Amino acid sequence: MLHGDQHWLLVFMAMAIAVLASFAALAVVERLHVSERERTRHWWLAVGALAMGIGIWAMHFVGMLSWHLPLPIAFDTATTLVSVLPAICASAIALHILSSPRRTPAAVLLGGLAMAAGIGTMHYTGMEALRMSARLYYRPGEFALSLVIAFVLSTLSLSLRPTEQHDRLSVAAVRWVRATILGGAVTAMHFTAMHSAQVFADASIPLPEGVIPDATLVILITSAVALLVGLTLVATRADRRLSDLSYQLVDGHARLRAVLNSMTDGVVTFDANGTIEAVNPAAERMFGVGANGLSGKCITSFFPSLEHRELMPPPTDAGSGSRASVQLETTAERASGERLVVEVVVTDIGVNDRTLFSCVVH
Repeated sequence: MLHGDQHWLLVFMAMAIAVLASFAALAVVERLHVSERERTRHWWLAVGALAMGIGIWAMHFVGMLSWHLPLPIAFDTATTLVSVLPAICASAIALHILSSPRRTPAAVLLGGLAMAAGIGTMHYTGMEALRMSARLYYRPGEFALSLVIAFVLSTLSLSLRPTEQHDRLSVAAVRWVRATILGGAVTAMHFTAMHSAQVFADASIPLPEGVIPDATLVILITSAVALLVGLTLVATRADRRLSDLSYQLVDGHARLRAVLNSMTDGVVTFDANGTIEAVNPAAERMFGVGANGLSGKCITSFFPSLEHRELMPPPTDAGSGSRASVQLETTAERASGERLVVEVVVTDIGVNDRTLFSCVVH
C-alpha cells in the first residue's frame, strides 16, 4: 500500500477556486432574480452552471495535483474532460433552486441531493481518470461520509437566503458566506474522498498512451477558471449596469408621460407631413375625440383657417443650439363642428435627423 502526501499550498488554492466559482455563480443568481424574459434567464442559468461546474472540476484536479504518490501518475484525456459534465448539470439544478422566489424545504433538500450527487459523480469519475502502475480502492465508511458532507453543506448553502438589506457591504458579506459554504462543500467532499482512497502498487499495470501531462493540466485548469469566472463577473457587472440604465430610461419616460397627462393644455406631436404621432389627454378633450382619435390624422384638419406651411417653424442654424418655434392665434374646430379660439406654439423637436414638431394648444 502506498501513502500519498498533500501539498498544502495547492490544497488552499483548490478551495479558493471552489469559493471563487461559487461566488461567481451566486452573482449570476442575482441576474436570474431580476431577469424578466425567460430566454435571458436561461442564458444566465447556463453561464452560472458553466462557471460553477468548471470551478468544481478545476478544484478537483488542482486537489489531485496536490496529492503526491511515490510513483508517476497521469490523467486519461477523455475521462478528465467528460468528468466536468456532472458538475455542470448539478450546478444548473442548484442555481435554478437558488433563483426561485419560493423555495420549499423539499426543493432545497432535492437541490442539495442533486448537488452532492453531481459533485460526487464528478469526483469519482475524475479519480477514474488516474493512470498509474497501481490499483485504487476506497474505504466504504469514508466513501459514504464524503457524500454526506457534500449533501449537508450543499443543502445548508441552498437554504441560506440573500439579505434584504440595501447595504452593499452586508449583501457582499452574505454572498461570500454562502460562497464559502458551497465551496467548502466541494473541498471537504474532495479531501474526505481522497482520505478514503487506498493505493496498492502493481508493476504489471503499464502507464498508457493518451494522457495529459501535469503541466498541460495546470495550464488548462488555470486558463478555464480565469477566463470563465472572469467573464462571469464582468458579464454580471455589465448586465447590472444595463439594467440600471434601462430602469432610468423607463422611469424618465414614465415621469414625462405623467407631466404630459397632467397638463391642461393640449400637446400634439406631428411629423414634417403634418401627420399626428402622439397626443396627450388634454388635446383629446379639447378636440372632442376619444383615446387615440387624433393619431394618424393631419394636424391642419383641426385648424381649418391655417395651411400646413403656416405651422412649420422657420429653419434654424444647426450649430446655434436653439429650437425654432412659431406662435400664433387661430381658430380650432372640434370633432362636433364647434369652433374655439386657441393660441398655438409649435416647436421643432427633431431627434436623430427626424423632423418632428411639438404643438402646444391653449
